[in-house]
Amino acid sequence: MNSPFPILSIIIASLTFVNNSFSQEVVIPKKANKIILLNDKTAEENFTILKQSLAEAGIEVANQDKDIFQIKTGAIITKGFAGGSEVFLLLSCKDSSIIIRGQLRSSLVITTGNATSDSALETVSNIGFKGSIYRKAWEGMDNFARSLNIDRIHYEVAK
Repeated sequence: MNSPFPILSIIIASLTFVNNSFSQEVVIPKKANKIILLNDKTAEENFTILKQSLAEAGIEVANQDKDIFQIKTGAIITKGFAGGSEVFLLLSCKDSSIIIRGQLRSSLVITTGNATSDSALETVSNIGFKGSIYRKAWEGMDNFARSLNIDRIHYEVAK
């Protein structure tokens, strides 16, 4: 007579593998600068979701284009270890996805003689040490993306 235990062991091993594969966290690559949220919504629905989420978070919409479903936020002020920065989110909606990128401007102003230099806009990416303006900007962008409660999230290093 055959024992049911080998089949039971295979079933348990399969269920454990499936459970572990769904519970693993997404790895964020170093220098990632683009967050892609995947869902089953239309571009228009995603645009509406973003506008509501920005309003609930108290983030100002500086520019929006309803025809191509893009939004640029006003400055979001962050404080880091060595000063602060302004972060701008660039949000693009498509059918089945929301793409989030960001720009960062340090509040550091350099004055040499009579010349003053403001910081240029930089791309927000997964860089910097804990507490730096770069890390704070990335964490803010990532936290906003995660606050949208969309299960499928993907990170890319875009050029």
